[in-house]
Amino acid sequence: MLEPSFRPSFTSFYFGRVANIFALPDGKFLFGGPEMPAAINGVPIEGPVARLNQDGTLDTGFFSGHLSEGVRWPSESWIELSSVQADGKALVTSYTDQPGGGVSVRLMRLNTVGAVDNSFDENFFFAWNAPVQLTSLRDGRIALLRLESDQFARLTRLDSSGKPDLTFSEARFRIPNASVSSISEQRDGKLVISGGFSQVNDQPFSHLVRLNLDGTVDQTFRPSVPVVNQVAVQNDQKILFSDYPGRISRLSSDGGEDPTFQPRFCSVNRFLLLSNGKLLVSAPSSSCGSSLIDGNGTSLARLNADGSQDLAFSSLPANTNDPLDLWFFETLEGKILVASYAEAMYRRLGHSGLALLNPDGSLANEFRADVSEIFHREAFLWQTFVSGIATLPDGEILVAGSFDFVNGAPRNGVIRLHKDGTLDSSFSPQLSILSLGYRYNPVAIAAAPDGKIILAATAGDNETKIVRFLPDGTLEKVLRNYAAGDSSLVISALAVQADGRVLVGGHGVASDGSDLARLDPDGTFDDQFRPGVKVDSNSGYDHISIALQASGRIVLAGALLSINSADGTWQGCLARLRADGSQDKTFDPWRNRVSTPRLVATRSDGHLWVLAQKEEGLAELALVTEAGLLESADSVTKLAAANAYDRFEAMSAQPDGGILLGGTFSKLFGRPRLCLARLIPSLNLGPPVRLADGQVQFQVGGGAGSTVIEATTDLAAGNWQKISPNTVNSNRWLFTDADAPNFSQRFYRAVSRY
Repeated sequence: MLEPSFRPSFTSFYFGRVANIFALPDGKFLFGGPEMPAAINGVPIEGPVARLNQDGTLDTGFFSGHLSEGVRWPSESWIELSSVQADGKALVTSYTDQPGGGVSVRLMRLNTVGAVDNSFDENFFFAWNAPVQLTSLRDGRIALLRLESDQFARLTRLDSSGKPDLTFSEARFRIPNASVSSISEQRDGKLVISGGFSQVNDQPFSHLVRLNLDGTVDQTFRPSVPVVNQVAVQNDQKILFSDYPGRISRLSSDGGEDPTFQPRFCSVNRFLLLSNGKLLVSAPSSSCGSSLIDGNGTSLARLNADGSQDLAFSSLPANTNDPLDLWFFETLEGKILVASYAEAMYRRLGHSGLALLNPDGSLANEFRADVSEIFHREAFLWQTFVSGIATLPDGEILVAGSFDFVNGAPRNGVIRLHKDGTLDSSFSPQLSILSLGYRYNPVAIAAAPDGKIILAATAGDNETKIVRFLPDGTLEKVLRNYAAGDSSLVISALAVQADGRVLVGGHGVASDGSDLARLDPDGTFDDQFRPGVKVDSNSGYDHISIALQASGRIVLAGALLSINSADGTWQGCLARLRADGSQDKTFDPWRNRVSTPRLVATRSDGHLWVLAQKEEGLAELALVTEAGLLESADSVTKLAAANAYDRFEAMSAQPDGGILLGGTFSKLFGRPRLCLARLIPSLNLGPPVRLADGQVQFQVGGGAGSTVIEATTDLAAGNWQKISPNTVNSNRWLFTDADAPNFSQRFYRAVSRY
């Protein structure tokens, strides 16, 4: 079973950006979309929409993970946060793949705790595709423009319950090969629509049109403007807009050009009309052959109402070598929430993906909302994973892999955890001194008997190094430097023997090109150790795992093609070597129960944990004896991760009986676990048997660490008392209560102590 309190999270810079952000009346923020980050400050996000507190922490009182009570959103659906109403309820668009092809699209509403609001009319389906634009109006009604073909779109208004507003005449837009960019509401309730359309209700209107309260076209408003990108309506009904080259202009309320607005720059990426009437603009680092805003090359600036730069605002300087593309949103307090691509923002501002600015443009240090991810969906690959785990004698845990954050704290791929899963902040080895380039990946880790740390790290096909650190993280020695350019070299496992020699497992790691090597303490190859291990690289999983037994023997798991043989004889997926590298054929390879053992770890009593990857996302964990025999028929546990492409990459047995699993998963047993989880044996009590002398006996199974039996005579009152002495560290044992004859009845429970 999962250890509930062990929840470290491993994440990397979010590849995308946080989109569709809305400031709420209480100062919190809603955001959501089809590609959500995995975590905020290391706390996993569940559901397609999330809410942040004012300080940037994830609001756990908001949960959008269920379509209905106890029923999660279908896997074939994706959800986009479209708008937020004045009462804080969220309008979402649901897209669902249909079995026969095509997509079903409908509008739904979430209440203020994230549940689907059943009072909202969910029967509003979009006949052709999806809403192009959707805006919540001040009176609670909803304006949306939806496609009806690849040539036309129709603007509809819904009442606050989601039903069509029959007092509003739908407007039909001709939008060949273009789109509607925005819907803006004036203070008098009229709607200003911008986009690439050429006709409205079969009348010639291009790029910008205004609709009356009943949906008819305002014939008095006929501005002559280019294709419009973004629009905002001021309180005085003047209209700001930017065109697609990025020039920003202002119209009078009648549609004529406003000559009093004279911004002194060429173009902007986007702008925001602030509540005080000023404008926040973001701009590229250069345009029209020169710097943008007043010659300063500013990425983010505030403009006065006449378009001049507001010098009281601490502008964010541009950097042509590290551009920062910003989106921004105003809070009710006048602060600015800025969003961008996480890694670029982290390099420039020290915040990953989201940051809050004070009204003067300075960073608001009380806000921290680092967004992070584990899966790069567009490239369909994992950018975050745990690939190596080592348990130290004192129970502390070493972890290696590809990650940028642990529990929300920046880290570089190698960390040490306390036994409870919290980060040991005193340990932070500086891997930059290995000179492996910016995106190096620590791939395997092991602990030596003297407390030193062995690490393998690679930078793709550039080079791979095996190094030794002192216990405090100081680099002691580079043991092995594999030449650059060998993209076939893969290290997947390290183990340190009692004499300090290091076993290295992986494709092509040995001096003879085989897949298991041993290094002397100085890093040279032990040429007396030639087991001739080869892993089947055509299996699609060329991982090799190593476990050491107290006898000095070496247990291997993986798609083992040959051992001590040049003929490629298949040896199964589990084998044992003697200390000299020869195969120990007395070891039962346990190949009949599960055909694909991938990971192996030695338990403190000499038993072996064996993990078999049945298929992507599904595995079995079994306990076998030191000789390789299955412990019992019920000693196999099925492990199900969240996705079919999840994999288990590392395993370590802890002294207290727990098991650490690492890999690419985001969930295990349906519960959020970001790349690392701890399993503990399930506690169970057998039926009690009253002996002739009045004593009571029953079987106790499972539990991690010390298991304690407690008893009470009154379930309602509780008052559980430890029965002493009874602390046992065995996995299964027979308990006898010698005091039972003194009680007419007694209730028992078992508790694991860690």
